Amino acid sequence: MNYSSVAPWFIIITVLAALATLQNACGRAELADPRTSILMTVDTLAAHLDDPQLVILHVGDAPRDLEAVLERHGISDDSRIVVYAAGSSLTRAARVVFTLAWAGLGDRTALLDGGLGAWKAAGHAVTDEIPAMESGSLTLNPRPRLVVNAEWIGRNSAEPGYALVDARNPAFFLGEREDRGKVGHIPGAGSAPGSELTDESFRLKSAEQLKQIFHAAGVEPGDTVVAYCHIGQYATLALFAARTLGHEVMLYDGSFQDWAQRDLPVDTVAAF
Repeated sequence: MNYSSVAPWFIIITVLAALATLQNACGRAELADPRTSILMTVDTLAAHLDDPQLVILHVGDAPRDLEAVLERHGISDDSRIVVYAAGSSLTRAARVVFTLAWAGLGDRTALLDGGLGAWKAAGHAVTDEIPAMESGSLTLNPRPRLVVNAEWIGRNSAEPGYALVDARNPAFFLGEREDRGKVGHIPGAGSAPGSELTDESFRLKSAEQLKQIFHAAGVEPGDTVVAYCHIGQYATLALFAARTLGHEVMLYDGSFQDWAQRDLPVDTVAAF
């Protein structure tokens, strides 16, 4: 089945290794905390490399049909998926994680905290070999509600229970730099820059630090976080961080590029 006409992605994932479902320490019953259920440490991954049904995804670049791609890389209905970023490509990895959540695989997908850099720094082995893999059998269960458009933003983003956040650099948010011919941000949005959500090693900041960032952006406990950025990539890192705090999330996939092309109003005054 081809979901490419509706699925929100700009990138493709390629497998570095395909192995097995994380059990025991990585089982669903033991992953009640939102942060630990979707953010994995290198030590946890290293301890479970030999578990059956683990699929590890390395982030790459070209668009294709999602279901066929995932099956070709060994992902099945019972797979547990770990996505990691190579170098500083954390927002691309976050986009992959979001795409998998859109496809209905969010409760079985985790992001490796610190990515490949953290894996190497911890002394774990790397390889340039890609093992042969058996195609998986996957039935996607898309969650279209995770993606919204400009019309939805105009109707709903200011409603109680929703918090609109801008994941771009503060200079764009405040109108100090131009973006797609406009200066400022979508009215009612708070600022939660993707660049401020991780430390210098590309590890996600602590839960308390993230709570402070989102609170400053106008996010209250229980809010659904709706995020945008330039083109829908940095926003997925903000959404991932929000998920680790237990928030429901939505992505304005067209982001500021779409908003500006529609010549919709912007604001330069910080609301929070």
